[in-house]
Amino acid sequence: MRTTTHIIRIFLYLLLAVPFIFVGCERTPQTENGGKEEENLPKINLSTQQVRLSAEGGEFNITYTIENERENMELSATCEAIWIRDINITKENITFTVDDNEYDHRQTILKLSYDTITEEVVIEQEAFDGINFRATILSGEYYSAESLYWSAHNYYFTLSDAVIDRNNPVPNSTYFYFDLYSESATEDFTIPQGRYTYDPESQWLAGTLNGGKTYGFRINSLGTDYAEKYFFTEGEVVVSENSIEARFLRDDGKRVIISYEGELTVTNRSPVDEEYLSTLSGDVELNCTDMLLSANYYGSYYTSDTDNWTIRLYEDPNMLNGIFIQLELLADPSGDWNLNYHALEDNSFTNPEQYINTFIKGYLNSGQIAGSWYAVLEGGAINYNMAPITGGTIDVIFNTDGSKSFILDCTDDAGNKISGILNGSAK
Repeated sequence: MRTTTHIIRIFLYLLLAVPFIFVGCERTPQTENGGKEEENLPKINLSTQQVRLSAEGGEFNITYTIENERENMELSATCEAIWIRDINITKENITFTVDDNEYDHRQTILKLSYDTITEEVVIEQEAFDGINFRATILSGEYYSAESLYWSAHNYYFTLSDAVIDRNNPVPNSTYFYFDLYSESATEDFTIPQGRYTYDPESQWLAGTLNGGKTYGFRINSLGTDYAEKYFFTEGEVVVSENSIEARFLRDDGKRVIISYEGELTVTNRSPVDEEYLSTLSGDVELNCTDMLLSANYYGSYYTSDTDNWTIRLYEDPNMLNGIFIQLELLADPSGDWNLNYHALEDNSFTNPEQYINTFIKGYLNSGQIAGSWYAVLEGGAINYNMAPITGGTIDVIFNTDGSKSFILDCTDDAGNKISGILNGSAK
C-alpha cells in the first residue's frame, strides 16, 4: 500500500515539473525593434538637417544616402509651406525651390520618409531686407498722347496710405508717384494693364516709367518734413485688372515692393472742350531786346548724337511779368548751338536727319508745360495767354557782346503765327 502511494506522489511531482522544463527550454524571440533585427533597419543619412537661406530664395539641394535599402522602396518628401515648391528626389539628391521672402523671418519642416523611417529637415529663410508697402489709396491723372504732342499716353498717379494734402501732411504717411506711359489708352480712364519698365533716362516711351518723376517718400511722425525719400535705379510695374505691383531697386541697393488692390481709374485731364492747347486769339509779333536768358545744358538726354538745351527768356525777370519763351533744342554736338532749328516731327528718334537741329514741340506733362512754348506771365504764373510752339523755324545767333538773338518764324497748334526777334543775355 505504501509503495502504491509513493509511486503516485512521484508521478504528481513529475507532472508539476513539466511546465517548468518547457519554459526553461523555450527560445527568446527577437522583438521588432530590438536585437539583431534593429541593426538591419533602413537609415536615412542627410548632408544637412538644417538649411538657412537668404530672402532672395532660389533652388537648393540636399544630398542623401540610404543604409539597408528595401526592395521597391523609394524616399518621399513633403512640406506644408507653400513657399517651398518643386520638390524633386533623385538617387542621391533632394532638390526644391524656395520663393522670395517678402516678409518676416520664416521657418518650415521638410519631412522625409522611407519605409517606416522618417527624418526632418528644418528650413529657415531670412526676413525681407527692404520695404514692402501695401497702398490703400490710388489717385491720378490721364493725359492723352494728342494733348502731350507725344507718341504715348501718360498716366501720372500716386499710391499711398493717406489722402494727399500738401498743406497738412499726414504724419507717418507714405506716398509713391508713378509717371507711366502707355501705347494705348482706355475708354474708362483706368490704367492700362501690362508690364512697364523703369526708365532712368526719362525718354517717355510707351511701356516705361519716367525715372525722373517716379519716386517715393515717407512723412515724419510730426507731419512737418520727410522722414525718408525713395529713389530708384531699376524696376518694373505690373498692372493687372484690379491690382498694381511694383518692384524697384533703390539707389542704396535695397529692394522696394509696392502693392495695391482696388479701382484703377484716374481723372482725365486731357483737353475736352477745347480743340487746341493754344489760347491765343490771333497772331503774335515779338520784339524784345533786353530779356533775361537762362540756358541749361542736358547733354545727350534724348540721343547720343545730339546736345539737349533748354532755353528760357524772361521779359521782366524781377517781377516775373510779361513775355516768357521756353525752347527745347536738340543741337548738333559738333559745334555751338547757334544754329537753325525746325520742329521735331518724329519722336521715335530713328533717323538722325530728322531730329538733329530740331526743337521739341510744346506739350503738357502732368499739367506742366514742356518742350517749346510762348506765354505771358503775371507775378510768376502763366496767365490765360499761352501757346505751344509746334511748327516753323528758329534761328539762334551768338552776338559779339555775348548776348544771343532768337529769330522765330513759328506757329502754334491752332495755326496762329508766333514770329519776331528776341534778344537776351545772362545777368
